Order: sequence, then structure tokens, then C-alpha cells
Amino acid sequence: MLRFRQQLILLLTILCFAATASSQSQDVFYEKYAAVSMAAPDPKKALAMAKDLYNQMEQNKTWQTYGNYYIMKTLFETTVKDEALAKKCGDKATKIMNEMVGLVTTDTLTGQYEGDVWDKKYFPALFSTKDPKNAIDAEAYLKTNAGKQNYTNYCFLGYAFERNGDYIKAREYYEKAMQLPEDDKTNYHSYAYYAGFLARTGDYLKAEELISRMEKLSKEASEYLRTGYHSEAIAAKSVYFLAIGDYQSYIKSSEEQYKFMEQVYATNKIPCPSYDHINKTLTAFGFEMLKQYDQAEIFWKKRDSSFMVWYNCIRTTYPNMKMDPISLYPAFMAKRGKVSKLPKPIGFYISETEKYYNGIRDYADISTNVEEARQLAYLGSPRYPALYQPILEDIRKNHNLRESTVPFADFAYFSMRDRKWEDARKLYKEMFTLNHDWINDIIFTFGEKAFVTYFNAKLREGYNNFHSLVKLARQEQPAIFPELAAQGYDNLLLTKSISLRGTEKRKEAFLKNNDPAIEKLYNDWLVQKQQLIRQYMKLDDSPVKDSSKSPDAETLRRMQENVDRMENELTKGSNDFKKYLLIETPSWESVRDKLREGEAAIEMVRFNWRDKVYLSDSSYYAAYIIRHNSTAPEVVYLPDQADALDRNWYKNYKNLISTKRPDAESYNHFWKPIHDKLQGITRVYFSPDGIYHLINISTLMNPDTKQFVLDETEIHYTTSASDLLNRQPAAGDSKLAVLFGRPMYKTGTVPDVPVTGDKTRSLVSGFKNNNIDDLPGTETEVQTIKTELEQSKTPVQLFIRNEATEDKIYQLHSPDILHIATHGYWSPAGNNATDGYRLFNAMARSGLLLSGVVDYYASGSFPETYDGILTAYEAENLDLQHTTLVVLSACETSLGYLDAGEGVYGLQRAFRVAGASSIMTSLWKVNDQATRDFMISFYAEYMKSHDQAKAFRVAQQTTRDKWKEPYFWGAFVLTGEQKELFYHKEHKDFFRV
Repeated sequence: MLRFRQQLILLLTILCFAATASSQSQDVFYEKYAAVSMAAPDPKKALAMAKDLYNQMEQNKTWQTYGNYYIMKTLFETTVKDEALAKKCGDKATKIMNEMVGLVTTDTLTGQYEGDVWDKKYFPALFSTKDPKNAIDAEAYLKTNAGKQNYTNYCFLGYAFERNGDYIKAREYYEKAMQLPEDDKTNYHSYAYYAGFLARTGDYLKAEELISRMEKLSKEASEYLRTGYHSEAIAAKSVYFLAIGDYQSYIKSSEEQYKFMEQVYATNKIPCPSYDHINKTLTAFGFEMLKQYDQAEIFWKKRDSSFMVWYNCIRTTYPNMKMDPISLYPAFMAKRGKVSKLPKPIGFYISETEKYYNGIRDYADISTNVEEARQLAYLGSPRYPALYQPILEDIRKNHNLRESTVPFADFAYFSMRDRKWEDARKLYKEMFTLNHDWINDIIFTFGEKAFVTYFNAKLREGYNNFHSLVKLARQEQPAIFPELAAQGYDNLLLTKSISLRGTEKRKEAFLKNNDPAIEKLYNDWLVQKQQLIRQYMKLDDSPVKDSSKSPDAETLRRMQENVDRMENELTKGSNDFKKYLLIETPSWESVRDKLREGEAAIEMVRFNWRDKVYLSDSSYYAAYIIRHNSTAPEVVYLPDQADALDRNWYKNYKNLISTKRPDAESYNHFWKPIHDKLQGITRVYFSPDGIYHLINISTLMNPDTKQFVLDETEIHYTTSASDLLNRQPAAGDSKLAVLFGRPMYKTGTVPDVPVTGDKTRSLVSGFKNNNIDDLPGTETEVQTIKTELEQSKTPVQLFIRNEATEDKIYQLHSPDILHIATHGYWSPAGNNATDGYRLFNAMARSGLLLSGVVDYYASGSFPETYDGILTAYEAENLDLQHTTLVVLSACETSLGYLDAGEGVYGLQRAFRVAGASSIMTSLWKVNDQATRDFMISFYAEYMKSHDQAKAFRVAQQTTRDKWKEPYFWGAFVLTGEQKELFYHKEHKDFFRV
């Protein structure tokens, strides 16, 4: 639907506004029109002036536009009554509209195109793809006719090259148009086309700048141009949100467009308003992308009804118009497996769709062809393979960013659905190769937001669908299953946490840059990020003393856009940036070769089930398993549906943990099917996905043996199994350990004697009413750890009470160990962030509380100083490039926003981006005293063995001896490139890796 919807939006824009203001003399027309309006109190004078203006229009071809004739029509209908001239102007406006959309009329405006080769031949051809040389011929004509080299003609020439798939030429002419020194406040410039091109090709920064420019012009341009700019800004935003995959904002923007167009049609009395069915098309697609299928079904059905009302009106109003109807509801129902509920046989809708696309063949670009192939494939037409072949060839040839490799993913799915195994296998293999090239060559050219949104919108679906092919092959094509399973494991090694790796590499590139200008921009960027966080914190729902200081939504939006813009500028300005961003595709064999006997590496994946029904409600978890001697990965599919594990069984697990009751069920649902394939395995490197990020496998009790997994298998959490490829030799002694504990949340209130009672390091969501419990156990914890470390000759810096401040953390430079013992923080303020960047929200709303936080927010003045909250968003920018271990001894520091395939956006991710090799975080509220005992035990063992994994396991077992329930000893997980004693087979000794 993508191109179909965009064409409708842009067509409306052209019809209603763009034609009103392209000439340099347009402002003269507006001045004369304004004079007529001002003379309205004198009807005779006003009518004479209006007639004079009409006569001047008939002599001035540049004024003879659809918009101007419609303005005059309205003038003669309302301000100065003249039915005859109103009808003449209306008829001429209608004829111009018909010509613009390629309709044949019985006559033309006298002399309007006479002798004008460009207007009559080349310009109209730019909107057709019937002749593949249309843009080339028009380009040649413009080069020899300087009088036609203006903004409008260059812009539409760029649009024609874009539709023809030549993006280099398209950008060239869009840029030529932008360089023309015309005043866009008095001369209309249609920026929506270029903004759409930029959004579809991944240049989000420039697209955002153009949209902001249109919005500004909608307020500052000449009065009669403002409506046009406002219209195009709305249309461009819809295209932009669609391109980046922000479907929530897309639906909101579509609603804004609907309301605006409703006003326009009502004011100008345009016949057959189409805004209703366009709005329903946009809304239905948005709900479909958000996987709200019931809502989508309602709107697709309403869309078809509304469309037929519009279509019948058009056929009556313009009887000569050649246009065929098309229903979109049937294709959606086919995707949902509900063809039986359609009112007519499926063959009817196949014929209707074929007839519609044949009727617009001369105006079809690649996006239109993609929609035709996709709809007919969903409807079951046997013609779809022939339709896809030229599309795939175009993508191979032109590196089509607008469509990306989505047609490959679609065609591969249809081939799998129809059990064309070899076609599906080849298509997926080629698609993965293309994707890898694009990720390295293009995607990382832009900042994190651009990459995340593009990858999610364009590339992820193909990787997700592939897991259904693997599952089906095991059942129906066992001969090709090993090859597909190997490809699936390789895909997970590449794509899992790919945004995390991209963010890490971007930061590395910034830090290694020797350009003073980039260094200054980087520092300014950090300042702007911190200021943005403070603004969000002011939106906390707790009362403040001075509510006038709370920022409005527009201020937040602009600040956020500025931060994103600065990151993009950093990306583009850094020397040798792509060198640092190169991401190699690791192979499952390379991971296998790092494993020893008795070890396995497991990649978990949550995927949507795609078979005969595309928009299925079913999802599964799969465990891709390799051992040191594997010839291919083994795949285990959890028998429970993913939704059942995510909701029912996770809720059961969490309730039993928190209430400290025995759990006889969770093991069978989350681990037993996997454990049954791990005979002989004692150590597992486990990369979670989905709900497995929130479960500590070691806490599950085997009902058969009455033992916890902790006692049966060593579980080592990794971001992905590729962490095993990053082992590097490390010194046995730590360089420096920095410890933070028992912050003084409100200065002067921390008691000098320990507080008794069962304290919990709880997740804090408000801190303005002095409601944060003191945590005396954290002081005992860090003091004891300090003693352990110093006995092992490790230098220690200790910050407790009023010294445990946010600014002290910012001053760190890669300590070997960083330990922070305090309350975790989850803010409702992030809910007020724009929906367009949910990942940012999660990073902004999670953090750690430090000294002075209550004082800062109780003041109500919000000074531009550190506020006592280290958010995940801020923690990303710490200097921890050579830090071996970060321990977040607080509650629920593993939580955040779960993004499929990417992991958890929150504190764990932030410290990994900052450079830390391993991070210890918690999954639930932790008891203060039990946590103290756990951490003391961990460091005592770590200082002896220098083996993080072993120390972590010993801490779990030691803590369990005193605190029996998993609630006490199972809250923490250790994730990352854990340093351990590793036995090298060839050298026959132990060394640090």
C-alpha cells in the first residue's frame, strides 16, 4: 500500500495547492485579489475590479492555474456575485485538473499550451512511466532552454528520475532546485517531493529539516501561500513517519491531514471529496503495522465503502474519466486467513485488482508494481511470480532504498507458502547478502534513530519470516534443514543487538576523531542530551512548586530533534567514520570453534509464525543450539505459544518469585524442552530474546531432580553468542575499582547509625516528597568490598553518602570495576516523550538515584546542574571503554523497553554502550541485606580467582545457603564478555581471556 497511499496524498497536494503559486508574478495576482476583497464594502467597485482581474488572467498565462481559477470562482460566488463568471472560472479549473491527471477533454483552454513544447509535451510526461526515457528527454530539453530552468521544473524532473529508479539523478535535480535563489515566502516551492525522497532513502536529517521549513513557511509566508505549505508539511510528515516505521505518529499525522483536508474541501466546495477514504486507508495501514489487526480490519472495510461512494461521485461528475475501482479489504482478509468471510468469490477480487492496475499502467513506478504483485499474491493469483521478477531485477540494479529488500522478503514468503522450497531458499540467501551490504554501506551513515527505524521498517521482517521457513523445513524438507538452520544462526549473530553494536561503534568513532570541530560538537551534543533529560524530568507527575517552569510538548520535541540533528552531524563529520562502523557477518562455525567440550551456545529468538496465513496471531520461541562438535545448529521449538509464555507463564513465575513460594511449573515451560537437548552439557552461553530477558534460568527448579538449574548447568548470559568471539587476554590484577554506596538522597537526612528492618532496594518512581528509603546495607556492602579489593592489592576509590554524586560518575575514566549500590529509578516522565522515539523514552525513564536528588526536585527551580539521577540515556556517554565490570547493585536494573531481537533498552544497554565488557543487573526488587551478602561473596571469590563467571556462581550458591528462596539469590544476572580462566588446549596452561 505504501506507494498507493503516497500517490494519493501528493496528488491531493498538487490539485489543491501546488498549482496556485509557482510563478514569480503570483504575488502580483494575490495583491490584486486582496484589493478586490478590501473593496467589498462597495459592491460595484469590487465587481469592476474583480472583472478587471479576470481579464488580466486571460492575458497572463502564468496566472492560469487550477488554484487561481478556483480562487476567482469562489470570489464570484461569495464576495462579488456574478454567476456567469463563477461558472467560467469553475469550468476552467476543472479542465486544468483533468489535464493534470491525464484525462481527455473535448476542448482546451484557448491558447494556453499553444507553441509551448515543454508544457504540452515534456512536463506532463514526467508523471508517466510509459516512456522509460521521459526524464532523460526532459533533461535534454531543459539543458538547451534556460527559460525553463526553474525550481518547479527541476523538482519534478527529480521526481521523474526517482520514479524511474535513478536515485543519483533524482538527488541531483532535487538539489539543483533547492539551490535556486528564489524567495519561498513570496514564491511557492513544493518541498514535499524532495522531503519524501529523503525520507524514503534514509536521509532523515534533511527530511526533518525540510518539513520544519514547510511548517515555518506555513506561518511566515505570504498569506495566500500559507495553506499550501501547511498542506504539504502534513503530507510530508505522513510520508516521513511511514518511511521510518513510526506508525503511531503516522496514524496521528493521518488524522491531522484528514481534519485539514475536510476543512479545505468544505471551504472550496470541491466536488467528490476524497479525504474520507484516504484517511481510512492511512489509518487501516497504521493499525495493521502496529499489529492491531481487529482495528485494521474495521478500517479496511470502511475504506472500501467510503472509496465506492467517492468513485461513484467521480464517475457521475466526470463521465469521461477512465478509472477502475479497487478494493483493499479482500487482500487484508487474505493475509488474515479469512477469505471465506468475503462477500464475493476470490476470483472477483483478483480480476478487479488486475483491471485497476492495468488502468494505471502508464503511471506505475516500482512501488506501484510492488503493490500490484503483493496484492495479487495474497489473493492467490498465479501471475505473482512473473510480476516479482522485474521488481527484483530493478532492486539489484538500482540499490532501491525506497523499497529496500522488502519485495525479496515478500516473494520468499509467498514461495514458502506455496512450497516452492528452492525458490524460497535462493531468495532468502540473496536478500541476506544485499542486506549486509546496505547495513554497512548506507544505514550506518546516519545516527541511531535513523538506523533503528529503517532496520525495523525495512529489513527486520525478512529475518523474522525466515525462522518460519526453518521450522517448516524441519517438518517437510529435512534434507535442506541443516543449511537453513545454519543460516538462521548466522542471521541471529548479525542482527541480534545490531543497533547496540552500531551505537557502540558510533561512539568509538566520535572518541577516536582528532578533529577539534568534531570534538567540540561531541561535547555540545552531550550537554544538549543532559539538558533534554532534565526537561523530561520536569514532566514527572509529582507536584512541583513552580509549574510554569515545566516545558511544553513543542519545546521537548524541538530539543529532541536538535539532539538527533547533532548526532547526525557527528556521524557525517567524523573522519573515517565508516571504517569504525564496519560490521562483519560472524558465522556459527566461528562461535563453535570457541566452545570446549561440555559447552553449548544458545541463541533464543521470538518470531511470528508465517505459513498459509501471513498476519497470524501465533508466535513461537526457538532455541538455536551449537556445541563444540556440531556439524549444524540444532533447533528446539518451545511447545507453548510465545504469548502464553510472555503473559501467563511469566506472570506465574514472577508471582511465585515475589511471594517466595515453590515453583513446580516454570522449568517445564521455559527450560525443559531445551535442557532435553543438552545431554553432556555443563556450561551454556545463553543469549536471550523476548521474555527470556526477564527470567533467570538458574532460578528454575527441575521438578524431577528437585534441583535448581543453578545446580545442574552453568548459565552464562551473553548479548549474543558473538560475545565469545571478543575474548581478549587481560591482566590478573584490577587497575582501579570505583565504588558508590548509600547516597544521601536528601542532604543531612542520612542517619549515622544503621537502620534496622527489612529494607528493599525498590524501584523508585517519585522522589519529590522525601519518600526514598535509606539503604544502610549499601554502605556496609561497599565498605566490605573495599576491604576485599585492597587486600588483593586493587586500588579503590570510595564515594558514599554526600560524596556519591552524579558528577563524580561523569569524571570517571575507564576504571576496571565500577560498582553502584543504590535505588533504581523508573520515571513516568518518559511517557510524555513523543511516540516517535520509544527507544529514547526507555533510556530516559530508567536510571539510578544519587546524592541530592530530593533536594534538586523539591526546590522547584530546576537549576542547570546535575540533578542526582543518572539515566540510562546519560550513562551511554560515560567513559568506560576499558572497564571490565559494572555492577548495578540496585533493583530491577535489567528492566526497560523490550525490542524484538534488540534486547532491553535501559541501564544494561547503556553501560554496554559506554564500553563496559560485562554488566551485573537485577531482575526484581532486591533485599538490602541479601544483596549485601551476595556482593561481598562475589568480590571475595573474584579477587581470588579473577573469574567473573565463577565468582558470580559462588555468590549465588553462598547466598542461597543463608537465603533459601530464589527471590534473594536469583535477582542478579551477569551479561557480556565475561573474563574467566580459560584452558588453552595447545599451550596446556591457563590464561586470562
